[in-house]
Amino acid sequence: MTILRPTLSADPRLAAGFTTRAYASMDESLDAVRARLAAYEGFAAVASVGQVHGADVATVTAGGHVAAHDGLVTATPGVLLTVMSADCALVLLADAEASVVGACHSGWR
Repeated sequence: MTILRPTLSADPRLAAGFTTRAYASMDESLDAVRARLAAYEGFAAVASVGQVHGADVATVTAGGHVAAHDGLVTATPGVLLTVMSADCALVLLADAEASVVGACHSGWR
């Protein structure tokens, strides 16, 4: 796994990372991979999204799965936002002044 720090922001509270399929064993579930990622950086909860190539973004305050959305935003510290991509772009957003972060799957729509 690769963790990106200061290059994204001068704010040390922000972290972004990405993995490849090689990070997980073939027998490991996505939930297990997400939990391992959260533990790696010390996050308290993991939020994931069920991408549909739409335009809906959900606001989350805790961990869990949000179906039928393509993005997540949170102002709750300790929540890891996870999105997946194959050939679509991922967009990471941060507003340090408002203490809000977001992660979106940016598909063909």
